Amino acid sequence: EPAGTVHVAPGTIEVARGTIRSLGLDPVRAAPGVLAVLTAADIPGTNDCSPAFGTDPILAAGEILFHGQVVFAVVAETRDAARRAARRARIEVEAVPPWVTVDEGLAEGAEVLSPYEFRQGFDAWIKVPFVLSGVDDDVEPRALRLAEPKVRFALTEEDH
Repeated sequence: EPAGTVHVAPGTIEVARGTIRSLGLDPVRAAPGVLAVLTAADIPGTNDCSPAFGTDPILAAGEILFHGQVVFAVVAETRDAARRAARRARIEVEAVPPWVTVDEGLAEGAEVLSPYEFRQGFDAWIKVPFVLSGVDDDVEPRALRLAEPKVRFALTEEDH
């Protein structure tokens, strides 16, 4: 890896549903090798990574929607330091029973998708201000999805 590379590890929650009451990240920040700890408050703009509907927070901000949801991110000098530091968090959650069946969710007024409408056509999606080039031959078109578990580096010409 290039010199100066930093590593990020997610800080997840082991509760399936609830409200964050306190987020104790001082032990995380004090861990060896930690450069930064990021929360939803550090995201400029909208805290959302959904492809279309605006309902998927990048980092949980108050409400826990599912088990394993990412609440914060640790930036550290090494992968090991980031992962060890993430485990030091002290998060208090007021847990509520998760919806396990469709009937449980419907009884509380849950929706699978909020009402929506399409406002722009496909042309808006393909007008991007950058061009991706120099991609490895082993990358298939779908390999750059958010859910892709592989790690990639993006270096600009100035980085070389």
